[in-house]
Amino acid sequence: MPRPLKHPKPDFALQPSEHWWSDHYDEFLARGYRLRERYNRKVMDAWLVHSEFDDYEARGRGLLDIPDDDRTASVGMDAVRTSRNDGLVWIKLLRLEESVDSLENLRVEDVREGLINNVFVAHPDPFDHCVPLADIFLAHDKPLAELTASDVKFTCVCLVYPWGMLVDRHPWRMAAEAISFVQQLLEGLVYLHRLNIAHRDIHPRNIVMSLVPIFLDVDPVRNLRMQLDDAPYRDRIEVPATYWYIDFGLSTHFSDDNHIVEWEAGVLLLPEVFGMDSPPRGSKPTRTPYDALAGDVWQLGSTFKFFFENSIPSLCPLLDAMTQSDPSKRPTAEQCLADFHARTDRLSRWQLLRPVRDAHYILRQPVSGKVRRLCFLMRWKEYFRLLWKAIRLGLPKRETS
Repeated sequence: MPRPLKHPKPDFALQPSEHWWSDHYDEFLARGYRLRERYNRKVMDAWLVHSEFDDYEARGRGLLDIPDDDRTASVGMDAVRTSRNDGLVWIKLLRLEESVDSLENLRVEDVREGLINNVFVAHPDPFDHCVPLADIFLAHDKPLAELTASDVKFTCVCLVYPWGMLVDRHPWRMAAEAISFVQQLLEGLVYLHRLNIAHRDIHPRNIVMSLVPIFLDVDPVRNLRMQLDDAPYRDRIEVPATYWYIDFGLSTHFSDDNHIVEWEAGVLLLPEVFGMDSPPRGSKPTRTPYDALAGDVWQLGSTFKFFFENSIPSLCPLLDAMTQSDPSKRPTAEQCLADFHARTDRLSRWQLLRPVRDAHYILRQPVSGKVRRLCFLMRWKEYFRLLWKAIRLGLPKRETS
């Protein structure tokens, strides 16, 4: 029997920030990007206004999938690329302070990410672990049907990226999986710094994992809040996962060896900027200039600690060095990667198979005692399944460069 709706149908109407996507549904479709059916006005009206199909069908078609909060849709939206094997993409929306008539007339401040991506394209490298920009185009605030002859300038920029899943949606269970993650992120940081680029906003939600080739027949667009633990997937000890840095909106491409910048913003607050190791939210900077490359090292080290805490003993000295309060005492990205290989390339099979604490995933578990205990038991059940599989297949092998 179909589940009844928990709320009245009008509660599933579009939120304010979703209207822009609904207004531009046909425009995106013409460009080769199909948004969710929730943003197809004809489909939503057929259910919400005219009741041409029932609530069960509406749920199955994703019409009830309201974003986690209203701000989500103001930042970007998922879509399916119709021209290339129905690949999933993320369309990031940037609103311009000054309207323009072409991409060539965009200011650096408006499309910093696009310019940074041009550097990546010009310097292909195995260490490149930055999400590739698939497309960039201009858009109007108003839908095409409402445009007039005087609306010749554009007010929005859309950046299209391949879909990436937040890494805490699929927990690490053993050291071999986590070490591969750490290696790719360190290589990516070396790549950025070799190009004289500082990311400047590394934190857990600015790192994603490609769905390919881990997840099979999974549609995360249907419900972004879903847990992927029970979805069909391939284990990362068999198939290597691909991780990407995302969001280069604060990044800086330096023209020389002077990497001192002014603090603009960031999720992880640097001790050299805020004058303390763990500044509380809302703290004001005590000094704004800082070395951006050293800041990247601290933010990445703090991100690793946030995920794994001390559950990978061989990496603890490296992570402690990366998160030194004094930026002059931190290793460079190159030194971090060299130290990483020195500590992990010769790990024994049992060190690679030891369980690892995924702190971020644990924090997302339910507070309820019974449900939390059940999640705990399921996590260990999954670990032992993976352990037995690894032993049977001859253990994961370290990929060294």
